[in-house]
Amino acid sequence: MSALAKPSDIAIRESLAKPRPVSEDPDISVAIKHALVRDARESTHSRAEIADRLTAAAGRAITVAQVDAWTAATKPHRFPAELVPAWVMVTRSRRLLDLLCRAAGLYLADQTTYDLAEYGRTQIREQKLHAAAVDLRSSLWDKV
Repeated sequence: MSALAKPSDIAIRESLAKPRPVSEDPDISVAIKHALVRDARESTHSRAEIADRLTAAAGRAITVAQVDAWTAATKPHRFPAELVPAWVMVTRSRRLLDLLCRAAGLYLADQTTYDLAEYGRTQIREQKLHAAAVDLRSSLWDKV
């Protein structure tokens, strides 16, 4: 720990760095409904257009009544997992995927974040290879 970092700062950074599982919520379906409602509300498409575009993307008929049932707080209908990719493409929102990833304790990364992580992994592999080469060279010099 650096001289400038306070224990409370470290705890805050650690809590921000770790996804908080949504599954701590007794009913994740409520959180899913909220995400769907926000996505539908913030979409540039009407619910009818969302249903039409889901139909095209999913390859099966999706009605406005189904979209309404999935988003209504008073209805027990659950959003089908197989429609998540189509929903994300149609609404252009990753909110639902973020929610599901957090529930599983995972992060959803965009391409740039993924590339940065891959670059970091590559750097670590290079450092390990370099250290192994140095050890091997030292070992060979000891034998000569």
